[in-house]
Amino acid sequence: MTDNVPVINEAQLNSFGIVMFGMYTTYQTDRKAAEDRWLQNLRQYRGIYDPEILALIGKDQSRAYPKLTRKVVIGTVARLMQMLWPQTEKNYGVKNSPIPDLSKEQLQEVLDALVTEKAQGGDPAQVVLTDDEIEKAIVKYAAKKAEKMELKITDELQEMEFITLARKVVFSSTLYNVGILVGPYNIKFKARKWQKNQFTGKYEAIEVDKYKPRYEFLPVWDHYPDLTAKALDAQDGSFDRHIMTRVQVEELANRRDFMGDRIRIWLSKNLTGNYKPLWWETIIKAEPKGDRMYANNKEGRKYELASWWGGAKGNDLRGAGIEIADEDIGKTFQANVWTIDNWVIKAKIAPFDIKTRMHHYFVFEDDDLSVLGNGQGDTMRDSQLSLCEVTRAALDNSSVVGPCVVVNDDRVTPGRT
Repeated sequence: MTDNVPVINEAQLNSFGIVMFGMYTTYQTDRKAAEDRWLQNLRQYRGIYDPEILALIGKDQSRAYPKLTRKVVIGTVARLMQMLWPQTEKNYGVKNSPIPDLSKEQLQEVLDALVTEKAQGGDPAQVVLTDDEIEKAIVKYAAKKAEKMELKITDELQEMEFITLARKVVFSSTLYNVGILVGPYNIKFKARKWQKNQFTGKYEAIEVDKYKPRYEFLPVWDHYPDLTAKALDAQDGSFDRHIMTRVQVEELANRRDFMGDRIRIWLSKNLTGNYKPLWWETIIKAEPKGDRMYANNKEGRKYELASWWGGAKGNDLRGAGIEIADEDIGKTFQANVWTIDNWVIKAKIAPFDIKTRMHHYFVFEDDDLSVLGNGQGDTMRDSQLSLCEVTRAALDNSSVVGPCVVVNDDRVTPGRT
């Protein structure tokens, strides 16, 4: 390891920021084809014609849009949620194995408890345990542990409202093609605990700091995967886009895992936000039936940050103040890097290895032509447009039919027509 305490190398860190900003721009460009498909799917779900189709429809012709896609998407999401997360029963459980494998400390705890129970106030040294008694005690101990673990999982899933998160992921995958869940993050919370006061003999309630996992839903629009990969689990890394207020960026400066001084310096040089709407954001805002058509532009009011989860060279991480061994300078580490423009504000080695990803993907339908797969909108597009054409034709034809007269021949005087 290096002898000196690692410090931030500003010149090296600035070069690292330029490289990361260039990668971010490349990933945005690579996603253009996917964004075109997502816009088509979104319009299809909301019953809005694409501009190129709308241009072919005359001013006096019908623009009716039967929302078949919306009906199918909503039904598919409901069906998937019922299958994956049924409301009447849990779809998970924790059970001990038939022959539990305990740690040395746990096994000693089982043995001590079993000896105390058999001694019944007598001399523990006189207690003799059979192998069968010990094995049964081990199974009983493991079963209680499994029961507590299942209860803990249930509690944590309810606290993070995981059913709501799961529905967002399922809806995203059904409408577009992929749903994304990010995590686990660790969040600190106050936990209740009790202990016996050794002086008074009374039990006292105390609070302790503990950590629990948390997952978050990530919209596909804010995620930039490595589209050069042949599979989502074979990416070099991916970017997430974060749109924040100035107050939220200032809060990042107070976190220990961010470079607070660099954030404050950047904010002092940029009194207004750096956010600029991307091309697809401008289109979505201008779409009819939206509630943001007349909203003031957010430029100057919001800040855009990017976070990278993926490979980073040891040399770049050392420049960010991370202790890297000399022999590992050229090695690639899994890291989490945050930037605002080309300014690095966080660089940490990821807590997990390359086999453990922070982004969990739910692809609706695999497709060899797209690493992101297909969604319900993609597979229904031809059927939806065909129904739209038939409906418009029927309405247009019925609007030009003249007056119709029905004659009852039985009421007509013979010889007169």
